[in-house]
Amino acid sequence: MQTPGNIIITGASSGIGAALATDFARPGITLGLIGRDAARLGATENRCRERGAEVATGLIDVTDSNAMSVWLLEFDTKHPVDLVIANSGITDSLPTTALHEPADVVHHIVDVNFKGVVNTVLPLVARMRERGQGHIAIMSSITALRGIPVIPAYSASKAALKSYFEALRVRLAPHGIAVSIICPGYIQTPMTDGIRGFKYPILPLDNAVRRIRHGLARRRPLMVFPWSLRLLLGCVNLMPETLADRALRLMFPVRTGRPRAPG
Repeated sequence: MQTPGNIIITGASSGIGAALATDFARPGITLGLIGRDAARLGATENRCRERGAEVATGLIDVTDSNAMSVWLLEFDTKHPVDLVIANSGITDSLPTTALHEPADVVHHIVDVNFKGVVNTVLPLVARMRERGQGHIAIMSSITALRGIPVIPAYSASKAALKSYFEALRVRLAPHGIAVSIICPGYIQTPMTDGIRGFKYPILPLDNAVRRIRHGLARRRPLMVFPWSLRLLLGCVNLMPETLADRALRLMFPVRTGRPRAPG
């Protein structure tokens, strides 16, 4: 499989996005890196340039569809995109006594995690179709397989991504465009650090990057890892719903927070 030469990565300021950008960086590679934190994005850019890559950066919020479209098409005009990795994502972990996230938090998570990915991918599809080739990689999550009680909005947004791009993959394949959906478990990143409850196993960041690079090189349609967590959630999904809910309550305890009656 030919190594992609022009690659766009969103969420490149930190975590998996920054690590993937650094790992891809070498002479002959042009990277388009998008993020919201100027200092951290600049640090990623410097690391990639030191490794010999050509780099263009965009300080853009992925929820801004117009700004994303303009930047993506300008980059593609100069550097026809071989691979786009839609990696931007956020979460918010619930305390054990909360019933749900506030509505504005839910809306923001869905806007970034689902709409932001759509804003990253759709402007490039027509160009890829004209060239008869292209590769789209979507950073979903293993939570797309089962909603996790401490991160319900995150789980829902990642499940929506998986479903949408499974459908889109079928439509794009006849035009030479591959779609890879990546569903990692817990990775050693600041985002994982903020999640409460059961978190096992936590994969080192370099291990996750290696797995993703391996799958992308083979244009795998779906990557779910680690196998142990995939197996665990698979078993939960085979249970009757009442037992599955009980198992998840054990892994992610929920407290009522109700005051005790006097006396």
